[in-house]
Amino acid sequence: MKTIPAIATTLWLLTLSSLAMATTLKLRPDIELMMVDGKKVSGSLLNGADSLELEKGYHQIVFQALRTVGSSTGAKQTYRSPGLIAVFDAHNLNEVSIRLPDLESPNAQRDFSQSPDYQLVDSKNLPIPIRTDVLRTGETELSGEIEKRMADYNRSAQPAAVITFALQSPAKAAVTTNTPANPLDPLGIMQYWFQQADKGTRQRFLEWAREREAQ
Repeated sequence: MKTIPAIATTLWLLTLSSLAMATTLKLRPDIELMMVDGKKVSGSLLNGADSLELEKGYHQIVFQALRTVGSSTGAKQTYRSPGLIAVFDAHNLNEVSIRLPDLESPNAQRDFSQSPDYQLVDSKNLPIPIRTDVLRTGETELSGEIEKRMADYNRSAQPAAVITFALQSPAKAAVTTNTPANPLDPLGIMQYWFQQADKGTRQRFLEWAREREAQ
């Protein structure tokens, strides 16, 4: 019969294998990710995470660029860009990051709002092909009606529209989270990696564990 540490190690390897088939979308404090593949991303889902795991394939993200700067009166002011839509192919990518221009000055912010100029880059910091567009709505609409707006957008013939994301079920995306409280506790390790695995990986592990228990 397998010991708990051996089972934990196997679950770890199964999960790593699953993650190897994913693309990491790197997040940063000056970017607010709003939607992935037609589905709204809630703040509680991200919860301060610095990356998001996406399945290999085509993806559509909607985000806003944020920049807090001091005004002439000394008060802090936050610049918020329009909703930015980007579509990219992650089949051969392990990592994707968003590269923004310098947005410190009011002129730069105004120019960016009128004609957003940014890049998506891979793990080598090289630009990747993307299709982009701007979702020009008010802040209230972006926060409250963005799913409906994007569903309508994706049914259109706009530059970054993807009809698939107007129809499909919620995208599968897992946020990277903190490691277990006690990394040396076998049960904690098992629970942590079990929670990180997708449904199929969990089922395969449970079947494997039952087979080992019967031996």
